[in-house]
Amino acid sequence: MTSLVIVDIPAEIKHIALDPKEGKLEVYDTESFQVNRPFMHEAAYYHGLNTLYPWHPDEQKACITAIFNLWKEKRTEIEAAIQKKIRT
Repeated sequence: MTSLVIVDIPAEIKHIALDPKEGKLEVYDTESFQVNRPFMHEAAYYHGLNTLYPWHPDEQKACITAIFNLWKEKRTEIEAAIQKKIRT
């Protein structure tokens, strides 16, 4: 079962660019990599929550693959938007 927890952004990863909800992050208690939730896994780690840790050697390959797949998807969208802008 996946549950949502709202946590304070840990001091270890706190940065002005990472302040989406007044110092809070949504963390899902899940065993799958959440590629669209930057720093979620790090925040979970610092709060002692049970989640997958992408830096663990057993998880690295799958997590990196997921990131590259997301980039490929976003790259296509970005290229299309640029081409549309060039034509107008």
